[in-house]
Amino acid sequence: MNAKLLLIIPLISLVACNSKELKEHTEEQKTTYNIVTTKHSPYLNVYLGNTETILQYNFVEYPYKKRGPLRVKERNMGYNTIMLNEEVGVRIHDSCSINNDGKTAHFQIIRDASVVYPKAKELPKREQRRMMTYEPYSYSIDVQMVDSIHIIRPSTDECHCIPMCYYDQMEIEWNPDYNNTNGVLIIAEWNGVLMNGSTMNSGNTIGIDLVEDNGVAILNNSLFNGMPDEALVNLWLLRANVADISHVGDGTLENLIEKANDDPELIESLMEENPEYMFALQTMIVGCGAVAVLPFYLIRNLE
Repeated sequence: MNAKLLLIIPLISLVACNSKELKEHTEEQKTTYNIVTTKHSPYLNVYLGNTETILQYNFVEYPYKKRGPLRVKERNMGYNTIMLNEEVGVRIHDSCSINNDGKTAHFQIIRDASVVYPKAKELPKREQRRMMTYEPYSYSIDVQMVDSIHIIRPSTDECHCIPMCYYDQMEIEWNPDYNNTNGVLIIAEWNGVLMNGSTMNSGNTIGIDLVEDNGVAILNNSLFNGMPDEALVNLWLLRANVADISHVGDGTLENLIEKANDDPELIESLMEENPEYMFALQTMIVGCGAVAVLPFYLIRNLE
């Protein structure tokens, strides 16, 4: 993997989801996070932050084990207005197309931008400044795709689809990628469901750890903190490459703010002459990932 371009991604937000599709965490749903790893990880920055994100990923669900078609997860892709000061702001909107050859994903990002003057509403109509809209600015970037990730242990099949696993020093195994220096994100997710089918109204409990992609790991017991005996737990494994697009060229958000403070109307000509400034307004993350999920019953009491 190209470490100069690619970072780690979780997309547990790429995680903490149902068995069919990744979903975002929301404020409405009470979730307790138990972050075991002490390593700095862009995985966590992406998951816990609000950065605009597009992830193309392959997904393996157990006990079915079959890899489905590539999926795309978008987050925070709506319209957004960034105010440079009280007088002027820029309203942006992103769209993206993805093509891949099986090894590399080609992301074509199109950003629309309009300069807006909120205080113009207070002026007589004849004196209102116009809203300057620019031609969409296109930017492309390539991200290396990753191999599917397959959970070998705990083992499961269609007749024994939900194994029972003892929590103490639980060992798991997957197909390793020794060229992946980013690691594998391990997530244990409990949504309140127990083995007998009853539900505890305790919200979601999510344990998160980061391990080397060497194919085997003994899970830290604290990954399961807050999860009771016979809890139905989803075990998620993720590996990915991502690219952080904060700006293109030499333009920065600080430059725009400085020029906006000098003369708000300078922003119109600056954006028109230097459309790459559009990407200085808001960070965007694109990535390619692999996700696998396996449900199991967490056993604490062996009696």
